[in-house]
Amino acid sequence: EIGANQGYFTSLFQKLVGAKGSIHAFEPIPATFELLKESVSRYPRNYFLHNLGTGEENLDSVEFHLPLNDHGQATMSPHASDTWQNQEIQKVICKVVRLDDFEPIKNLKRVDFIKIDAEGAELPSLRGAQKVLSKHKPILFFEGCKEWMSSFQYTPSDFDKFLETLHYKHLQVVGKKLVPIHS
Repeated sequence: EIGANQGYFTSLFQKLVGAKGSIHAFEPIPATFELLKESVSRYPRNYFLHNLGTGEENLDSVEFHLPLNDHGQATMSPHASDTWQNQEIQKVICKVVRLDDFEPIKNLKRVDFIKIDAEGAELPSLRGAQKVLSKHKPILFFEGCKEWMSSFQYTPSDFDKFLETLHYKHLQVVGKKLVPIHS
């Protein structure tokens, strides 16, 4: 889980995978990571929490931008959207890893599912996981926001093309029902 935030999905995934599965949850912001640690159940102990961001490169010092009082919008690239205007922004230095190089991930025998909510950094995060994606072909569940993607200099079309190079073809919008998208 990339962008675990305070652990809503982490807790859900804990129940879904049970004692035989495991979850790796990534949350780069230290204060949010503490909330994540508090929110996950201790039983079953089927999770690994990583106080790290994910990206195309391994970087020891990356500036993240966090609107005060909104842990859910922390990002490596501040957005120009209305929700970011007139807000006080805190800057936090975090470490970022490429999943393809990160030992606990690259040595997994199986990866079935990746949830990613990285406030626009979805494509850079997945570019750093190309080997994992090619090897395991996990289902991807991601949030996509055109405006936030532009903060990272890519478009939804760029995202589609990247996924196509890895033979991902069946994209769907999640709502009341799954709706296929073709472009």
